[in-house]
Amino acid sequence: MQESQEDQTIFARPSREGGKLAPATEVAHTLLVRGGTAAPRRIPITGTPLTIGRVPPCDIVFPESAVSRMHCRVALVDGHVTVTDLNSTNGTFIDGERIAGSAVLQHGAVLQVATQVLTYERRTRREIEQAAAFDRDLQEASAYVQSLLPKPVQTGPVRAEWLFLPCSQLGGSAFGYQFLDATTFAAYSINVAGRGTSAAMQAVALLNLLLQPAMSGIDLRRPCGVLSKLDAMFRADRTPGTFFSIWYGIFDRATRRLEYASAGHHPALLVAPGQADPEPLATDGPAIGLAVEADCVSRDVVLPGAARLYLMSDGAFDILEAGGQDAADWLRRLTGGRADLPEPLRLYHAVREASGMEALEEDFFALIVAFD
Repeated sequence: MQESQEDQTIFARPSREGGKLAPATEVAHTLLVRGGTAAPRRIPITGTPLTIGRVPPCDIVFPESAVSRMHCRVALVDGHVTVTDLNSTNGTFIDGERIAGSAVLQHGAVLQVATQVLTYERRTRREIEQAAAFDRDLQEASAYVQSLLPKPVQTGPVRAEWLFLPCSQLGGSAFGYQFLDATTFAAYSINVAGRGTSAAMQAVALLNLLLQPAMSGIDLRRPCGVLSKLDAMFRADRTPGTFFSIWYGIFDRATRRLEYASAGHHPALLVAPGQADPEPLATDGPAIGLAVEADCVSRDVVLPGAARLYLMSDGAFDILEAGGQDAADWLRRLTGGRADLPEPLRLYHAVREASGMEALEEDFFALIVAFD
């Protein structure tokens, strides 16, 4: 079975047309599993086709009901990687478009099979050798971050779905949500400045503080209490020059009141039925860890039935703002189309298209919470 070779890197032979390549410039083709429920890993693509499906003997197995028994096939042909849909029930998608038959992958293309997200990369042997140790450290850090992310909530009066795609260098983006009791729900978004394992581990530390409030002494029911406590703890033990932004909100099902506060973070976007424009939810205040001290002020809003709350990584907002787009207007247009894709994945494709890049240079995540 091919899956036993996932930790290896096997290099494709150069085509006759291009002549023989020097060892350092031989090309390796890989699929990077970096989104969905599967653990992050890099899968080499060689001369032997790989079948993706729900059960063995498929080479790549994703055991979820939305994946067909034999879903699609990935093959390396004359130096190009092609994906062929095997008449799957729910379809095979490349960069958000459902394919019919076969399609060729370009470097950075995103292959989606149900909720699983794989990125195609084409790199030289030298690039892989130079990045090997760095990749291992980043993959370990990325796996650690993702192990702390909550499971999607698919049923109940409060539901949550998300997509998290760390950038190649891994940043300090993270998010979370949890029920504090039967009627109280907390959601939050964090972005630590910088990239690499240092930023990721700082994000992990912050997640752990919020996941273990009894140990940290944080009152998760008070948004300003959370921000003030994190500010005090971060200032006492921070590395000079580091800071992070945060959005934190508490929803009370009994009153349908959402109380929120933010520090240096882009707003959450609230979409309500019958409301033409998404409502940005944010409060003034600098990022935590900066020299400026400011009093925290929270705000609140009563949510109508079927309201939806969108939280996205800072990098996603930065891309939209750099392109002169208004995030609220962009979200309003986006939510009206591509209904065949999970909404977090639609958001990712829209941000990637706006960036004009094959792969985003910043972490991407989109968290969508629905309130019945």
